Amino acid sequence: MSFEDKLDEIARRKRERIQEALKAAGGKLRLASELGESRARAETRTLPLACVLPHFQRVEIGEGAVYRGIAEVPVSPTGEATHERGYWFRVLREEALTKPQCIGRLFQVVVQDAEVGGVALPQIAFLDTETTGLVGGAGTMAFLVGLGYFRLNDDSFLGATFVCEQYFVEDYCHEPALLKVLRERLADFRALVTYNGAGYDLPLLESRGILNRVRLGLGTKVHLDLLPVARRLFKPRIGSCSLRNVEACVLGIEREHDIPGSMIPQVYFDHLRGMGRERLALVVDHNVQDIVSLGALLLHIADTFHAPEHPHLASAAESVALARLAVKAGDLPLAVQHYERALATEWPSVEPDEGKARRYPERIQVVREFVRCYRRLRQPHLAARVLETECTTRGGHVPELFVEWAKVAERELRDLELGLQVIDRALRQYEFLRGIHLLSGAFGVRWCAAVEMLHRRRSRILQRLGTL
Repeated sequence: MSFEDKLDEIARRKRERIQEALKAAGGKLRLASELGESRARAETRTLPLACVLPHFQRVEIGEGAVYRGIAEVPVSPTGEATHERGYWFRVLREEALTKPQCIGRLFQVVVQDAEVGGVALPQIAFLDTETTGLVGGAGTMAFLVGLGYFRLNDDSFLGATFVCEQYFVEDYCHEPALLKVLRERLADFRALVTYNGAGYDLPLLESRGILNRVRLGLGTKVHLDLLPVARRLFKPRIGSCSLRNVEACVLGIEREHDIPGSMIPQVYFDHLRGMGRERLALVVDHNVQDIVSLGALLLHIADTFHAPEHPHLASAAESVALARLAVKAGDLPLAVQHYERALATEWPSVEPDEGKARRYPERIQVVREFVRCYRRLRQPHLAARVLETECTTRGGHVPELFVEWAKVAERELRDLELGLQVIDRALRQYEFLRGIHLLSGAFGVRWCAAVEMLHRRRSRILQRLGTL
C-alpha cells in the first residue's frame, strides 16, 4: 500500500468515527449549518435553499454535494446586454466583438510566453471565488466558486453567449465535493483569467485542495491576472482599481443593489447559523457580475491594445501603457501609434491628487521611448521630427531632449550641420534662461549637465568638419 493510500485510509476511518459519534450523540452533536435552526426565533425561521436560490440544483458528488447554478448572458452585437437578474455585459465598441483572435496575442504579451499565443477565447475560463475571509489563511474556505466562459457560434460573436457556472456548498463538510467538481470543469479549459487571482483566489484554492487531498492542477493553466494590467492602464486616471471602480469608470457599468465584498463572509456565517439566508441571493448576484465584468474587461483591453485610435482611450497614461505592452510584444509599428496618441493627448502639468498612488509617466521618458522605437525601426528622420516638435512646443525647457536631438542628427542622420544647429539652439536657450535667472535648483543642475555634454559634442563635430 502506497503512502497516499494509507493517508486515504486514515481519512476514511476518521469520517466513519465522526458519523458514529453523530449517531451515538442522539442529536446533541450537529453540523454547523444545523446549529441555527434551534436558536433562530420563530419569526426568523430559516428559509430552505430551494427558495433562496431557486435556479440552483443540488448535485451529489461522492460523500458530499454542491449546488450548481447557471446564468447565461447573451453577447449582443451592439456590445451591450443585460440578464433578467440585472447582470450587465458591456464593451465600449462593437469592433471588440469582431476580433476574438486578438485575445491570444494579449495573453502572449502579458504572460510573456510565446507558446500561449494560440489561446482561443472559448478555451479561457473566468474564475472568481467568494470566501469565508478577506485575507486568506488556513481557516478561510471558498464556499462559492464562479466559472465563466464564452460559448461562440462558428468562432464569431453572432449569437454568442457568456455562460457563468456557480458552485455553492451549504456547509464545510461538502468542500471536497466542490473541489472535485471544480477540477473536472477546469480540465476543459486551457487558460484562466482572474482579478487578483495570483495573490488570492488561486493560492487559496490550491491550499484547500492540498488540505482535502484534491489536486486541482491550477499551475498547469495559463493564467492572466487582470489586476496588474488594470493598474498599469487605469490607475493614473481613476485611482482605485477595485473591480467595481473599474466597471464604473472604464466600462460604464453601475451596479444596483450590490452587496459589499467585505460583508460576504458574514452572510455565509449567518447562513450556517440559520439566519438571514435570503442574503445569499445578493452574494450570488455579486459573484456573477464580477465574472461577467471580467469577460467584458478582457475584450476591452484587447480591443484598445490593437486599436490605438480607440475613442475610449481617455488618458495619455493608458496609451503609454499599451505602447509599452506593444514594445514587449516586439510590435514596434503598433507601439509607435500608441506613443503618437499619448503625446497628442492632453498631458497633465502636475500629477493628479499628489500624495495618492496615482503616478503619471514623465513626458520626457515617454518621448525617449518613442524616439527609441523609431531608431530601432531605422527611421531616424522621424525620431528627429519628434524631438524637434517637443523642443519647440515645450518651450525649450527640457535640456535632455536637445541632447537626444543632437545625438540623432550626428549618429543616425549623419548630418553634422544639423547637429551644430541643434547645439547652437540649445546654447542660446541656456543663455536666455540664465539671463532671466531661471536656472536655479534642480532645473539649473539639469541644464548645466546638458550644456557640458553639448559643448563636448560641438567640439567633436567641428573637429570632424575640419574647422577647429
